[in-house]
Amino acid sequence: MHQNTPLHKLVVDYSSVTEVLRLHLLSSGAKQSRSSVTSNDDPGLQLRMEEPQILKTLSTGTIFDLNVSERLKLILCLVHQILSYSAVKDMMDESLEEFRQAKITYKQLQAAEKKQEAEDQLWRQRLKADKQIPDLKALKAEAETIVNGEEPPSNKPAKGTAKSKEPVDSDKPLMTDEQIEAALTKRDKETAKRKQEYLWKEAELQDTINKHERKLGIHPLGRDRAYRRYWWFSSIPGLFVEYDDQFLGRCLPNPTPYVAEVNLDDLNFVKANMKKVEFCFKH
Repeated sequence: MHQNTPLHKLVVDYSSVTEVLRLHLLSSGAKQSRSSVTSNDDPGLQLRMEEPQILKTLSTGTIFDLNVSERLKLILCLVHQILSYSAVKDMMDESLEEFRQAKITYKQLQAAEKKQEAEDQLWRQRLKADKQIPDLKALKAEAETIVNGEEPPSNKPAKGTAKSKEPVDSDKPLMTDEQIEAALTKRDKETAKRKQEYLWKEAELQDTINKHERKLGIHPLGRDRAYRRYWWFSSIPGLFVEYDDQFLGRCLPNPTPYVAEVNLDDLNFVKANMKKVEFCFKH
């Protein structure tokens, strides 16, 4: 409470953000409704104990007097506090479950489409060879063996004989070339319709997967002029570079200028070197 007003109801702007943040840090560790985190585990309390100079600066100055590293520590503390709420954790768990289910459904959809393509190819081959409508049950079983990487039973050689072939039903009359062409045309229309439905479902699942990946996954620090991605992980020391994209084109004509002594707290220094960076990208 501040002047009989809860902190979350205070107006936050450039003139009040320092005081609101200071009061928030002072109240961290008090009795709270986060069942998954105890008062001693509050990131705000840990920040006060490990970085007392930050709270001192907020008491005598403003948030704009903090250096870059102190501001990053404050942002990281607030992020950890948000992640400690049960509602946020429930949302992340729900998103993770939907992400896993979408991945499973996507794999199943791809496997079913691959089986349908193998079945369609077998159907066309049998129709042209036997001049009769093939048995769908037999084709389904044979297509499944092909998708699984096995040799279909009709192509396995019998003992002491050449490769056996599925017998043709002699009771059925053979189809004419016109009938075969009409059957293939009808099959093409059914295949095109099935393929379009598959592409729609595939695009929908990919959108779902990408949406949940953006919620749950970590993101790179950025890219350089060669489009390499730079990663930093809190659990593994070091800076990791990823460069596996194809057909990205040429690098930018000039590299980012290297500055030996970086001082981001000096406004004049930042302005002077920002002009160098802008000139580099323009030329």
